[in-house]
Amino acid sequence: MPLDPAVRTGKLANGFTYFIRRNTNPEKRVVFYIVNKVGSVLEKEDQRGLAHFLEHMNFNGTTHYPKNELISYLERSGVAFGADLNAYTNFNETVYQLPLPSDDPELLKNGLQIMRDWAHGALLEPAEIDRERGVILEEKRMRSGFDQRLLEKSLPMSLNNSIYSRRLPIGTEQVLTTFKPAQIKSFYDQWYRPDLQALIVVGDIDPARIEKSVRAIFSDLKNPAKEQQRQKISIPLTGDEHFLKYTDAEAPDSRITISYKFRSPMLRTRSDYREKYCEASLISCSLSGSMT
Repeated sequence: MPLDPAVRTGKLANGFTYFIRRNTNPEKRVVFYIVNKVGSVLEKEDQRGLAHFLEHMNFNGTTHYPKNELISYLERSGVAFGADLNAYTNFNETVYQLPLPSDDPELLKNGLQIMRDWAHGALLEPAEIDRERGVILEEKRMRSGFDQRLLEKSLPMSLNNSIYSRRLPIGTEQVLTTFKPAQIKSFYDQWYRPDLQALIVVGDIDPARIEKSVRAIFSDLKNPAKEQQRQKISIPLTGDEHFLKYTDAEAPDSRITISYKFRSPMLRTRSDYREKYCEASLISCSLSGSMT
């Protein structure tokens, strides 16, 4: 599909990519995203949960904002943690989001610096790592209900026993409680690198000025000397029928689910994209309807 001509894009010598688009609705607002092609599927067995753990650590001390200074600074600037400032980790990516007023030059400048710190400026201090273990273990505990157990039981069948079925981003309690700081730093240095990162800036800004700043701030990011290739992992179709019966004392009802697996169609045109978007919307509406 052709890129929107209003998007200013480029790639630095280190492989870092950026996309900038002016959008004046709403006025005087801008949203930054730093996208890392780093998710739980890249983890080895003794690293399960580290991609998600790193997401948390980027809020617990970076080069220009040690300890919890980042959250304190942004909250003083009117950015609410959770509601505005946020991040997520899934199988394939980790994405950080930062919305800011765009009419404050100092805040705008600092916003780009925060993005640079998130790209590769986490301090990963051992004391902060140990404090965060409890936070993530509690997050894991809160998810450990019927729905999570059903998901963990059904994923190997749904995903044809691919590595995706064994890499839920929350990780394992064994790894979360015992990994050494050196292990998470090694994972960080290997995968948080510019050739697997992109910056997205959308808002009421001057794209040319933002591009100049991006080139100045992100050009010094370096890829590791011994760069590990990021493998593209596919889920093969077996052509077989599979059945699973699962019982649980906390199941709220009885369910029968039939799933059909097929190869995702290629997206080459606007029409292809529209069709896929409409299909996803219909599935979403159907799921919402079945839950009410």
